[in-house]
Amino acid sequence: MSFRSYLIAAALAGILMPLTGCGTLIGRSNSQGDLYPGLQQDAAFLGLTGAGEPYNPEYVATIFCYLAVVCVPGTLLSVPLDAAIDTVLLPIDLINIAVPPAGNR
Repeated sequence: MSFRSYLIAAALAGILMPLTGCGTLIGRSNSQGDLYPGLQQDAAFLGLTGAGEPYNPEYVATIFCYLAVVCVPGTLLSVPLDAAIDTVLLPIDLINIAVPPAGNR
């Protein structure tokens, strides 16, 4: 491979890396004690959940995702990373469901 090919690959990786894991970051920031909130947020971005779901109020996230052309492929690329992070954090989610924090009572 030539230097130009490496440069193009590095540029694409630099563009796509910030997009990975965005479902986990957004899903965990407004999580309501659910399991796998990152994957639920990814489903909301792709329009796979209803308007009544807590992760997709009135389809705002889905509309924004489809207007940003790179959002759908970026979301599809981030699903494996979001699943891995949610699986690693599953014990913490189970503890939060069993014993809710004192401020949420």
